[in-house]
Amino acid sequence: MADNTTLGVGFVLPDTTDIALNVDITGIHAPTFEMVLAWYQSRYREIYGTDIVLDNATKDGQWIAVQARAYYDVVSAAVGVYNAFSPSTAQGVGLSSVVKINGIARAVATRSTCDVTITGDAGVVITNGAIRHNVTNMVWSLPAQVTIPLEGFIVVTATCSEEGAITATPGSLTVINTPTRGWAGVINATAATLGKPIETDGQLRQRQAQSTMIASKSILQGMVGALESITGVAEVSVYENDTATRALNGVPSHSVALVIDGGDAQAIAETIANTKGMGVGTYGDVTEPVTDSAGQTRIVHFSRPERVAIYVAIAITINQKWNSTIGLSIQNAVAEAISAYPAGTTLYASRLYPVASLSADKGGEAYVINSILLGTSENAITQQQIALTYKQKPAIDISQVSITTEIGF
Repeated sequence: MADNTTLGVGFVLPDTTDIALNVDITGIHAPTFEMVLAWYQSRYREIYGTDIVLDNATKDGQWIAVQARAYYDVVSAAVGVYNAFSPSTAQGVGLSSVVKINGIARAVATRSTCDVTITGDAGVVITNGAIRHNVTNMVWSLPAQVTIPLEGFIVVTATCSEEGAITATPGSLTVINTPTRGWAGVINATAATLGKPIETDGQLRQRQAQSTMIASKSILQGMVGALESITGVAEVSVYENDTATRALNGVPSHSVALVIDGGDAQAIAETIANTKGMGVGTYGDVTEPVTDSAGQTRIVHFSRPERVAIYVAIAITINQKWNSTIGLSIQNAVAEAISAYPAGTTLYASRLYPVASLSADKGGEAYVINSILLGTSENAITQQQIALTYKQKPAIDISQVSITTEIGF
């Protein structure tokens, strides 16, 4: 049988190990665009000689870059497929699909609503009516058909024409947008109930992680689920030390340390007291007294997360398709992903590559990522990973994500 690495007499296919896609026990590993381009250039020089010029100003150099980019795009697609099977790395539609295994779905965008009082002649029918905000001119829709009763007024719910948290203060919805004979006026006595934008990937990932505890059977998981149901609680992280010695992170023996972001402190303490296991101590820097039904007061401890500023430096190579909007999208995606990490997590720069790689329709073809580095100081962004203590939660906004560009393909 012929050797499958040969092609014709005297020709041997080059070894592609350096740029091959690899999956091992630690995950998927793919070459960067620079590695692929360098490999193509090296093979080209083996054929045509080391003195050949392959920079971007030459046709040969441009053709090699086209081939390298095509290979890199295929590898990137494979990485995207691999990552689409994990809630921690899937994006968009892929994430929406994979969380179904947990019995949840991405929350769709909702519109703001507001009760308004319609006044006019009795018996007047308003069909497909609409009103406007007296300052912003935002249009709000009435129910498909509104009939003014004998009293001469009726309260109905108006719905904003745009999704998201559109505000309307009392007395601001007063302009009739679709005049109808006999319809005299409109006004809202209360503020609007705000709508919500579509659930982001970061928010959905966090909810997916929390959803695994909904049907818990252990006391600890049940306590976490109860805490997460408290109004205002955004995140709960728990650390249990069931040994007879103090843990390395300072948690005493036979105790739980809860880090809770948001929520009323007294409500949290009462929930902990009512749901923790018998004989289990609590540990933290927030102290709340709780009096039980027998009149006995116990002290409950928990902690609030300590915000640690995270800085990200992304180096990319761009082409003529690049624009500042693409850069802003990358910054938003990275900041959102890091913000979704819970307290006590370890941040890895390698896990941000899929996040920072936008889809083609959002500008992904305009750049390739050369490197991503992390830091806790704006002047020292040099790390591949950052390990946070159990009380520390990453804090970041788009201003802490810097992008440096160079033109190269």
